[in-house]
Amino acid sequence: VVYLGVDKRTGENVAVKVIDVESGAREDEGQFDIWQQVHHENMVRLLDYYKTPTKLYFVMELATGKDLFYGVMQHYHSHRAQG
Repeated sequence: VVYLGVDKRTGENVAVKVIDVESGAREDEGQFDIWQQVHHENMVRLLDYYKTPTKLYFVMELATGKDLFYGVMQHYHSHRAQG
């Protein structure tokens, strides 16, 4: 589940993804540290993450616009129609 949040430090809108740890989403914290260091124009940045005994919270840049899958499929079909 992804929620709209507000970064209290900057006032900017952010996306907050919540994952149940019990559903098998157990990750190594080192991966999160690496994700925070990755800066690329085509990748949503991980701003911070929080862990409780039952949940993981990912605070990420908010990406607005079309659904990625929709955009990829539209691009695929337009190129396929061209031959």
